[in-house]
Amino acid sequence: SKLIIVTFVDDLLVIHNDDKLFRRFVTHLKRQFEITDEGELEWYLGVRYEKSEDGLHLKASQTAYIERIAASFRNEVWHAIKTPMEEGFSVGPDDICADPDPSLVSDYCSLLGSELFVACWSRPDSSLPVTKLARYSTCCTPKLYAALKRVLRFLITSKDRGITWTSVDAEIEAGGHKKNELYCYVDAAYADDPITRKSTMGYVMMLNGGAISWRSKRQPIVGLSTAEAEYVAACYSAQEVVALRTLLERLGFHQD
Repeated sequence: SKLIIVTFVDDLLVIHNDDKLFRRFVTHLKRQFEITDEGELEWYLGVRYEKSEDGLHLKASQTAYIERIAASFRNEVWHAIKTPMEEGFSVGPDDICADPDPSLVSDYCSLLGSELFVACWSRPDSSLPVTKLARYSTCCTPKLYAALKRVLRFLITSKDRGITWTSVDAEIEAGGHKKNELYCYVDAAYADDPITRKSTMGYVMMLNGGAISWRSKRQPIVGLSTAEAEYVAACYSAQEVVALRTLLERLGFHQD
């Protein structure tokens, strides 16, 4: 029997394979605290989880949260776009301000925080532009704020998009993967920051057709070559792989 409890302050998510053990756990909690049992998973921390009718697919999305962000910009008209950032977008010394308008900084940080929440939970496709623009929260300019609003336009355009996991072997194999096996994709953009000359790296971990962990980050060192930037990225992703493999092993999913 297994009982896994995910906690965030006073919000608990319980995964189990034993109804009797689960009921004992809930009874124990009720003796200590006032709690409410919300039933099967539908919402958790602003993320909606939808299970397919056949029970073989689970989708995580933040449609309602994205709509709430958009509603805060009452007079904006959001035209559809296909990408969260312009191709070749870069930030040079002339694009930042050492003493920005405080109201602009406030608006920038507010929108940035909302987009980071989405990028961290259900939208890996917005992770790169959001983390890239997060570097300039204290020296932002109208150009950077416009780039941040473009990310929101992209999220609104694709608000129903999310992460879907499946237990259908044929669908997993169609993506070149095997069921319950961890896969990692990693890459680096050599010296793409013209101000610091540092490289940006990113990785995504896949399991059963969907992403379970991802990261976009500027490397802490100045790489001397493309190969070095790639090795640094591989090192960071390997650390995450080791941690996730250990977790999967503990959950009973052996990793070759």
